[in-house]
Amino acid sequence: MKPDERARLASQPTESLVKLMDRIAHRNHALDLGAGNLRDTRFMLDSGFKRVTALDSDLRTAQYAKLLKEPRLTMICEDLHATIFPAGEFDLVNAQSLLYFLDDVADLARVLEKLSRWLKPGGALCANLCGIRHEWHTRDRKRLLFLSREDAEALLSRHFDITEFLEHEFDAHGVMEKKMTHWHNFWITASKK
Repeated sequence: MKPDERARLASQPTESLVKLMDRIAHRNHALDLGAGNLRDTRFMLDSGFKRVTALDSDLRTAQYAKLLKEPRLTMICEDLHATIFPAGEFDLVNAQSLLYFLDDVADLARVLEKLSRWLKPGGALCANLCGIRHEWHTRDRKRLLFLSREDAEALLSRHFDITEFLEHEFDAHGVMEKKMTHWHNFWITASKK
């Protein structure tokens, strides 16, 4: 992937979130976990959500949020584990490039249960995970979580009805990679049981 293509993709909302949006009937409050450069946050605001809460522990994300000057946006700069929301608060939870940074499978199971609790009945989850054939799994990336498709589906299905589970494998340069990397990712949309 060329640098200009990476920049374009970094500014575009996540494809699975765009596809999911057609199925979101109620657009009161959305949560963007690991909001990063706010690309998905901006998309949710542009898609008519009355409120969007962006959560990221990186102070740069809070600075980006201030630049938006968007009254419907609430920025929370803290770790996901420290965050508490009322049950049934959100119509949509978006978790891109976040869940594979959790400590282990048990931590992921706890977080998925928490996200389910935060969603309204029938609320939607849009997330991605790293698969076990991801090149980083074979390198010294002990801080990342890699799952088989079967394990990912089993964890998700405890609290969610999976509506789409896409598995992609490809070779490309990453944002921080100087050489080609083999990527193995899962793109998931689901609804709260």
